[in-house]
Amino acid sequence: MLSAEKTPEASNTGGVFAARVQQQQQRDRMELMGWYADVREELLAEWESSRAEEVAAWTAERELLQLQLQQSTAADTAAANKITKYELYLDRLSGGHHRSGQQRVQGQALQAWRRWSQGKRVGRAGRRRANAHYRVCRLQRAVMRSWQAHAVRLARCKVANRVGEAREAGERAAWAAANAIIADVQGRLEAAQAEVREVAAAKQHMEQAMKRSFMRGVCALNLEALQVMKRGMPQEGLSMMSEVSTEANADEPAQDANAERIRAYPGAQNSRAPLSAVAQLAQDMSRVGFPSELQGAHKAEKHPLESRHLLQLKAVPLPMQSQQSGRLLDRLGL
Repeated sequence: MLSAEKTPEASNTGGVFAARVQQQQQRDRMELMGWYADVREELLAEWESSRAEEVAAWTAERELLQLQLQQSTAADTAAANKITKYELYLDRLSGGHHRSGQQRVQGQALQAWRRWSQGKRVGRAGRRRANAHYRVCRLQRAVMRSWQAHAVRLARCKVANRVGEAREAGERAAWAAANAIIADVQGRLEAAQAEVREVAAAKQHMEQAMKRSFMRGVCALNLEALQVMKRGMPQEGLSMMSEVSTEANADEPAQDANAERIRAYPGAQNSRAPLSAVAQLAQDMSRVGFPSELQGAHKAEKHPLESRHLLQLKAVPLPMQSQQSGRLLDRLGL
């Protein structure tokens, strides 16, 4: 009876295949890591270039705003100088009017009291008007200066707000683009990993199928050896083999004629259907001269289904025997 152990060739083949699979997986992993590093470098370079452009734009805008601020400051200074000039002019005008009034009063005092008194009234009225005009201009100047200071503060706040909003908008846009590219790269990486897992699962399934087919072949050889030696075959196995042979006869009606020929002429070969491995082994045993108990002298003592199955198995060609062995292994659960 042949054993169902793995041969050294099969084990070496499995080890070599596993090593190749591991090497391929390692190469795929290295390629993926290299591709990821290249993409990351490209993204960083693009981000740096866009960042430099944004910084240059922000710098230009800041310089423009600073220039506008300097121009507004210069305009404010010019307006203040102009107001000071008008104030000095009003002071000189009021002083001169006062002096001229006194001179008129002194010049007319000698002429007539009425003209003197009239001149005095005119001088007093002039002084009152000059003082009132000075007070009004001073009040307007204070209001204008406060309004100008408020306008300058408001303009500076608006400029600062615009600069901050522009900076925040640029940063948000840059981060959104970077996040989108990173999400795309992650999706591609997950797809590649899923493909690698599918390839590994397919290879594992193929290895298991190869192992199952190898075990089926070994079990088929053991069953044929059991049929030849007429030993160790249980009753359930014989009944299953008889059922398999019945199905084979139903599929191939022409095998009955070959079985009759073999019963009539045990040593003859059929030209249409070549002898199976079992029939060839029995013929070689009879030709060499093995003992009668090994050549089938005790066939009458065996179960009739066993002898019938052997006759039918001898009549079936070698490919049909492999099919019957496979069906029997399926029923036995191997």
